[in-house]
Amino acid sequence: MKTENIPLSLIQPNDGQIPGLPRNPRSWSVRELSRLKKSIQETPEMLELRPPLVYEYEGKYVAVGGNMRLAVLQETGDIQDIPCIVIPQDTPLRKLKEIAIKDNAKFGEWDYDALADEWNEFDLADYGINDFSEDQEDKPAGDGNASPVDDRVTIEIELSPDEFLFVSGKFREMGETPEAAVLKILNYPL
Repeated sequence: MKTENIPLSLIQPNDGQIPGLPRNPRSWSVRELSRLKKSIQETPEMLELRPPLVYEYEGKYVAVGGNMRLAVLQETGDIQDIPCIVIPQDTPLRKLKEIAIKDNAKFGEWDYDALADEWNEFDLADYGINDFSEDQEDKPAGDGNASPVDDRVTIEIELSPDEFLFVSGKFREMGETPEAAVLKILNYPL
């Protein structure tokens, strides 16, 4: 396999367009996409360290792994081309499916005590370590200074990559944060 810089305009999410390769088996919430967007903005080097896995199909590249990163990059429009690992054309379909599912698998469990004691200088929930803030909100961080619990409520919706691009585009047109745009749409008195 080789790594190439590929124009973002040539990369498509895996929507099942390759015969025999089902669409991306994962979904994500707007909140998770927001976290990943922030992560990419803060540490863009991660795109080179962990590039999307793509397969050339009909003159385009289909993201076999990295669909969530692709959705964020297409939504922001800040980057024109990205490094990708190109899966060889002679890769059997079964192997493509195996790569897609294993790239989306989660292995292992977090040691929340070690995270709280040894990694507390980072906003771990913001880094996508899901459930950290929920599991840890009653426990003090390693230095005993727990941050106050936010009393806001989160509403999560699941969107396909195309739906996400549409919705985020509408929010940008409104010039608002997603939260403010929703409140404005619902005529909530601001």
